[in-house]
Amino acid sequence: DQFGKGYLLARAKRLLGDGLLTAEGDRHREQRRQLQPDFATRNLGTLAHTIDALVGERASQWIAGRPIRVARETEGLTMEIIARFLFGSELGADGPTIREDLAILGRWFPLLTLGGSWMERLPWLGRVHRALSRFDDTIRRRIVAAGMSPNDRRDEVVTLFLAGFDTTAASLAWTLHLVSRDPEAAGRIREEADGTYVEAVVKESLRLYPPITRMGRRALQPQTLAGRQIPAGAVVFLSPYVTQRDPRWFPEPTRFLPERWLTPRFAPPPFSYFPFGLGTRSCIGEQLAKMILTRATTGIVRQWRLDPTAKRVRSWAFLTFKPQPGMRLRPERWPEGSATPSSRAKCPAAHQPGDSVRCPEGERLNRHGRLAPAAGDETRPVDQEQVRHVVGPMVGVDD
Repeated sequence: DQFGKGYLLARAKRLLGDGLLTAEGDRHREQRRQLQPDFATRNLGTLAHTIDALVGERASQWIAGRPIRVARETEGLTMEIIARFLFGSELGADGPTIREDLAILGRWFPLLTLGGSWMERLPWLGRVHRALSRFDDTIRRRIVAAGMSPNDRRDEVVTLFLAGFDTTAASLAWTLHLVSRDPEAAGRIREEADGTYVEAVVKESLRLYPPITRMGRRALQPQTLAGRQIPAGAVVFLSPYVTQRDPRWFPEPTRFLPERWLTPRFAPPPFSYFPFGLGTRSCIGEQLAKMILTRATTGIVRQWRLDPTAKRVRSWAFLTFKPQPGMRLRPERWPEGSATPSSRAKCPAAHQPGDSVRCPEGERLNRHGRLAPAAGDETRPVDQEQVRHVVGPMVGVDD
């Protein structure tokens, strides 16, 4: 291992303990080996009906024409799903308390990792300590009720709960935002039976709005990367947000085009798409998150047509990259028999490399069998101002 975790997570043990995010070396490998079976696709299948039921229950509480606060809905939903996955039971009366505590800890988490005597003089520190103590007590009590040892599982459960619920909630909020502005996408989700298109919708949402915009790794020894000397102790950052909007790999990179993932031979190069990270430290909950996102999006969109209430939505990036906390969508009932055929039909599989064709989606394949860039995309640089806004103030949870 030539790179270790960044400095933020090295100090995050104050909150997370020695869980999967903070552990290194043999400790990390052993934890991942023990947890991997729980996240195997075959074991997640039993959770599908639970997800569908929770989505239906929450969406049925919405009132047509009354805007919903998207963050509140997606956070509440994903928190309940993760709790069912970890503890096998609903949160019940603990739900509001856990949510309040997580809001406090999420806001002040980066400062909590700094340490130092000056921290003890800050006026808000008592409130943070109370939230941390109360959250820890709740999690330990839940672990015991689930028949597990709190001493053995506390760090793992806290890490999985914190990392799993917040990032998935943010991704679901972005997905609903995108679908609300694309009636054809919403209509196609309602019509399809096999889930192929909604999977493409989720992949495209994660491309445009990865929940973590940068990931840091600390060089454990001097390195040479792309001809540059990296001294020991330096931190190297990778940004899914920047890489996944690079026009070299993704034509029309700022457009929401789920169809790109359904186009034959569209294959972005390795390491150009990594919303869940890469390698041995990639997110262990990737399959769980995808299952939640696809099933929740399908369940909500089939029940409600979501209409935007504002022309623009600002992003908010601190720990997790989210839409602004106040973003609202207006649920409306679908009219009877309103399923309309989408003009963006699936691209036929008969294309061959070298064909000069335009797919029904409006995407042109180049001679390599990949989507051809739109005019101007070949040389258009990444918007640096946008990068500074999103990535600059962000403290990556994987730092």
